[in-house]
Amino acid sequence: RRSSDLAASHTYPIVFPHGALHLDLVLRWLYLVMRLRDPAMNLLQGLWRRMSMWWVLAKTFRHLPIYKADSVIVDGGIGVYQELIQHVDANDPYWKEKKARLCDLDRCPSTHVMGGWYDFFLRESLRDFEQLQKPNRRSDTVHQLTVGPWYHWQMWKWFGPTLQESIEWFDIQLKGHKHKLRDKPVRLYVMGAEEYRDFDAWPPPCSTTAWNLHPAGRLSQTLPSAGSSYSEFKYDPHDPTPSVGGPSFDWFNCGPSDQNGFEKRSDVLVFTSEVLHEDLLIIGYVSARLYVRSSVQHTDFVARLCDVYPSGRSVNLCDGLCRITPEPPSSGSEDKLDANCAYSREAGDLVTVESAQLGSDMTPSGTGLLCIEVDMWATANQFKRGHRIRLQVASGGHPRWSRNLNTGDEYHGDSAVTANQTVFHDRSRPSALLLPTIFSLC
Repeated sequence: RRSSDLAASHTYPIVFPHGALHLDLVLRWLYLVMRLRDPAMNLLQGLWRRMSMWWVLAKTFRHLPIYKADSVIVDGGIGVYQELIQHVDANDPYWKEKKARLCDLDRCPSTHVMGGWYDFFLRESLRDFEQLQKPNRRSDTVHQLTVGPWYHWQMWKWFGPTLQESIEWFDIQLKGHKHKLRDKPVRLYVMGAEEYRDFDAWPPPCSTTAWNLHPAGRLSQTLPSAGSSYSEFKYDPHDPTPSVGGPSFDWFNCGPSDQNGFEKRSDVLVFTSEVLHEDLLIIGYVSARLYVRSSVQHTDFVARLCDVYPSGRSVNLCDGLCRITPEPPSSGSEDKLDANCAYSREAGDLVTVESAQLGSDMTPSGTGLLCIEVDMWATANQFKRGHRIRLQVASGGHPRWSRNLNTGDEYHGDSAVTANQTVFHDRSRPSALLLPTIFSLC
């Protein structure tokens, strides 16, 4: 038996979340391994490398082409990085082989999966637990899930609830202290309410509620008007939209963060609800359904959920990216265009659009419209009375996601083009934030 802390059976979605390289995680980790653990390094060299790390990494993240960014850290590049760049496709046998070697969930022993709402392992940890809790798994195993409010670098958690949970789990599995088993296997920290709550399964039963985008940056459960309505912004890869907080490997820029300064950028759209008159509890997977148009065929759309306090402070809860690229239709493909959506399928997290349906401006049948669904990961938050719900829409989160150059040559290209982005919000194109709402526990 074993305790599994921040586990994931599949590494591709961690290295390439949503089909984009997690530049911050990969290059920061390689810097720590390659530059700070050099056995030939003396004391002065070690101090200098620690002092210069932020400057070197900032230069590394800006470097183009991306496939040579590792050469900023180590002359001649880093073999592991080059290996990753050669396998950017989620369906590459390289990743299937790695997944098969890592963990066979069908044969997995009793496991306690632990994670944090702001940890970059979160989504895969939750997916693994969903597989483990299926009734056709081994009957002699017991699985538990704990998710706290922390991010990856919050070391205090190891000496708090995580350490306590791990010791109790080993007592159960190694000493036979079955009385320590929870009545319910899922324990989630509900932000806003600032307390842990136990559930029978993940995700707990909920109702999906749509908060529709409206003109003037409004967010409401009412349907938008029938007339044509949209919002626009420009995304320039030379000045990529940054990531502020969230599941980052940067210990000075992760977790819940004040978004107010970020939301003033011209390449970020903001949609905000009215003040809530009663508490609203959400627990589960969050997504955004967006009707969009772009001046380029290769581009990204980012959606981020925030809790806005009565003071006006906006704090991020969860987010996600949708990377769009045209793909030639394969012979005998089972992919079909949805009646209401212009994209054909998801490969990993990469939305691929049949090129036969597209013009030079991402245009299916000349309309220019795509319907995309952005997977914004998961959260558990109680929006308190007097707070507001906010959705951000942008086209980047650099360096958490490698910037899209909008050219189709995202890893080997050294040039970029600006994209003109449009998000529609009217009765026939009802872009919406989709929240997993629980009405019975508020």
